[in-house]
Amino acid sequence: MKLFQSKRNLVKNSGLFDAQYYLDANPDLEKLDIDPLKHFLETGWQKGYNPSAHFDTKYYATVNADVLKENENPLIHYLRKGKKEGRKALPDPNEMWQFSMKATPFKKTPLLSYRNFQFAINYIKAYGLKSFFNKVLNKIFSRPIFLGLRGSNPVKLLDADKQFIPLKPRRSTVEPYDVSISVIIPCLNAGDEFQFLLKVLKAQKGFKDIEIIIVDSGSTDRTLDFAERFNAKVIQIKPEEFSHSYARNLGAKHASGDFLLFTVQDALPPSDTWLHEMFTILSDNQVAAVSCAETPREDADLFYRQICWNHYNFLEVQNADRIFSLPKVQNHISLRQNGQLSDLANLISRELFEQYQYRLNYAEDIDLGIRLIKDGYKLAFLGTTRIIHSHNRPAYYFLKRGYVDNQFLSDIFSDFEVPKLHIESFVPDIAFVFRFLAELTEKLATLPVPISPDFFAGFIENQFSQQLSRKYPEDLPKTPTTHLDTKALSFFETIIGQHGFTLKGKPYNGFLLQAYFGYVNITTSYLKTAYETINEQLMSEIISCLYKAFSIVVGAHLAYCAKNRTGDESIDMDALHKTLMAGV
Repeated sequence: MKLFQSKRNLVKNSGLFDAQYYLDANPDLEKLDIDPLKHFLETGWQKGYNPSAHFDTKYYATVNADVLKENENPLIHYLRKGKKEGRKALPDPNEMWQFSMKATPFKKTPLLSYRNFQFAINYIKAYGLKSFFNKVLNKIFSRPIFLGLRGSNPVKLLDADKQFIPLKPRRSTVEPYDVSISVIIPCLNAGDEFQFLLKVLKAQKGFKDIEIIIVDSGSTDRTLDFAERFNAKVIQIKPEEFSHSYARNLGAKHASGDFLLFTVQDALPPSDTWLHEMFTILSDNQVAAVSCAETPREDADLFYRQICWNHYNFLEVQNADRIFSLPKVQNHISLRQNGQLSDLANLISRELFEQYQYRLNYAEDIDLGIRLIKDGYKLAFLGTTRIIHSHNRPAYYFLKRGYVDNQFLSDIFSDFEVPKLHIESFVPDIAFVFRFLAELTEKLATLPVPISPDFFAGFIENQFSQQLSRKYPEDLPKTPTTHLDTKALSFFETIIGQHGFTLKGKPYNGFLLQAYFGYVNITTSYLKTAYETINEQLMSEIISCLYKAFSIVVGAHLAYCAKNRTGDESIDMDALHKTLMAGV
């Protein structure tokens, strides 16, 4: 007894045992109401459990043969002897790389498990039985992942009827076209870099005339000065008159060119032959309109890079050019995948555009593309010719973006499924995942680096898997403000603080955790594609990325709650809707 107490005091006073960390890593212990330190000293160390993020039990035992030989608790050995001898509690960066590549510390949840059963029940409650069976069939016949927390790989949803039509080879020389182009750019305080866009547009080769039309909604910087310097035609509207469709339609109305190019104020063609490449595709392949992918700027953050990567995987244009046409099977996925145009760069004849025009305040480009393919036209989308463009936006923007996206999709597509989520039960779900995210990012900040993306993906999956046996929180977690902007933090703290603890202490049975994991899995898949190792700087970017992913998923699900409103909610849904729809 004295020996046990001596070991207990030694470990307790060492600072290397974190009870909360130990319980989070081994959630089954909470159900047993066991003293975590006692458990570690008696059996936990033999199972390879880590006492904290600052000591790796398996590593210490693996690299120190005498510890294995004596069958001694690695932490006790380290505190009594190893520390004085200079032995390491954690692998150094080089060893961490090797060790993480060899280690397989994360158990995969079996298909027929309680966790997956609980997920299935929650999914059926939200989406219905028919949708659940469709999801099961999709998983079985597309890729071998189970129904629980193993989220989707990068989105790749092809219907069987879609065909890839090869584009005709591009011309090697800039042959002049006897046509004029009107470039239409909605503007508001475009900044000093706007002059570079105007200069590059004016320098485009191969056309008899390039006309630039600026539709300005109240700029107070040098935007109009730059427009005048480059002889652009300026149309001024009041800020309250602006909408994405109205501004572009107005610009087209004042255009004199044979063809219209819609772009944005912060994009930049990469060369003086970029527009010629776009037009050559349009003229040689008998398509109604052509758009291209974007190349993020060098300073683009991780979240923006991953969503671009995932979107172009969805369109199958990551490293290819495609021609879109109406798919035989038409639903909200296949139509979006085959009707994609982008106002970052959308080239179309003025005559055809005048027949259709833009008509929505959001996603007007996709709506135009879908209408065109439904009327028998074909579109081209280029992945090998690109335009430079990106934004480093805060989490609050993506909260609103997720909300607006799902409002649009549910309004436009009759087959878009709106799960039966209600605000009263969803806000506690936000609180649950928000607490988990705060804890997760704290662990990631102390995780020894560099590590491999594969090791990171396993670590993330393990952390998510542990959450399903936990209970709803009773209070707000401490959140690092360095990775979450002030507006987003205020939004989450307010909505959780006022409505997030109605289920406190009850076992978790929400839906948000699984949805969030599906989005985070895009991050881990992108990391595996783009990086060999994760260092300290990249880890910081990953943490910010996780908060932005959380925000966009929450926004998307709040849109479902808005669609399911009854009028009896304790939350002012009109005010919430107005807040989340503003400025996107």
